[in-house]
Amino acid sequence: MKKISLFFIVILALPVVTAAQFFRVITFDDGQNMNFLSIDHSLPGNVWQIGKPQKPYFDSAYSAPNAIVTDTINSYPLNNLSVFYLYLPNEWDALGQILHFRYKINCDTLTDYGLIEFSLDKGLTWHNLLSEANAYQTQWTIQLAYPPYTMLFNNNDTLNPFTGKSSGWYTFNMPFGFYFYPLGTDTVYYKLSFHSDGNQTNKDGWMMDDLLIADLYEGISENNSDWLISAAPNPFVFDLTLKIKSISLQDPNQQFSYEIFSARGEKMASRNFSGNKVKIEGLEKSAAGVYFLKIRSDSVIIGTRKLIKI
Repeated sequence: MKKISLFFIVILALPVVTAAQFFRVITFDDGQNMNFLSIDHSLPGNVWQIGKPQKPYFDSAYSAPNAIVTDTINSYPLNNLSVFYLYLPNEWDALGQILHFRYKINCDTLTDYGLIEFSLDKGLTWHNLLSEANAYQTQWTIQLAYPPYTMLFNNNDTLNPFTGKSSGWYTFNMPFGFYFYPLGTDTVYYKLSFHSDGNQTNKDGWMMDDLLIADLYEGISENNSDWLISAAPNPFVFDLTLKIKSISLQDPNQQFSYEIFSARGEKMASRNFSGNKVKIEGLEKSAAGVYFLKIRSDSVIIGTRKLIKI
């Protein structure tokens, strides 16, 4: 089974700040979560395929061996529409979702392109995801998939990033908030389509790997992409346990620190520690209410969490 390196940024202009709660990853290698993806075989000439890419530019998956590609061997055809669908049931009464994936693109600029749409009524009506996001000033991003994670595009730069030729692997990330995701939404459907015109250029098309779809729930998250952080139990009465998990490679003896602040900004506790787990003690005499936990690694904030003391 291949290793997965998923980096996602959660930034939402919402009345509450949100964090990833529950996510599914489709790697195209282990068979997991494939029931949340469907290639539309009813379309004549649909060229989306899952397998090992063997093209001039698409010569390998992001994490080998497999990816989803507009044909794993041949260039994309003329006047083509190819579609596949993703969906995520709202099992947690979430406030929104994250859509995240790695991709390469190699096609004629603007005349051939990829498009992402979403539906809140199980495919009866579709909306352009990036256009809707821009209308609500939602921060979607595209970055290089390797360090130093230089920003290439954001929602102020372009409405059609899935065209032309990428310089290697890019990372697409978008939080999808409840301003156009009404509470009570049963399932969100995503339609990812590739469109080509009548000019033959023998290019590779669009390729994606390591697709992630995640629920968003009420909480607090920093703009950090490398870490998953939990503090439990929450709400708490006495002690709680802080766990830190890196989605990328991590030194098991890496140094961390945490600070706990009251809602008025008073520092209540702090400690340096190593490893990915620490027990936070000494809060049993604190007043009931809301507190904020800030976690650092090498003086860089890697996450925050809202704590409830009862």
